[in-house]
Amino acid sequence: MTLRRTPVRQWSVSHELPGDERACGVARQFVTSSLARSTQRDLLDAALLAVTELASNALRHGRPPFRVGVSLDDDQVQVHVSDADPHCPQARRAGAHADPLAESGRGLEIVQALVQHWGCRHRPDGKEIWFELGEPAALPAG
Repeated sequence: MTLRRTPVRQWSVSHELPGDERACGVARQFVTSSLARSTQRDLLDAALLAVTELASNALRHGRPPFRVGVSLDDDQVQVHVSDADPHCPQARRAGAHADPLAESGRGLEIVQALVQHWGCRHRPDGKEIWFELGEPAALPAG
């Protein structure tokens, strides 16, 4: 039997995003500065690409206000983007009939490829799309 430790939240921070073209850059800067003070800096590239996709989706399909947040547990980073629209997105599958020149529709596939887990949580004021990078530490069986 393998036991998992209950993660201990070390810290959690969030920041409001502007409702315009600056949102993706602000989200990237916030994640960069948040992870700069952690031991999880090796996850930064994947986190930046994934948060860019989520912030872009929030602007395109969601409703203000927009927020980005970063939480750090023992060995795991969770990033989330929230907005006031209650509808959770559905990842599209690129099929044989998909337009290879389409300029949108692949964002959540990119997120799925980069992260360990992702999902959507309903909130009283909308929704929160989140992803996790890193794996929780397991205690040795004994």
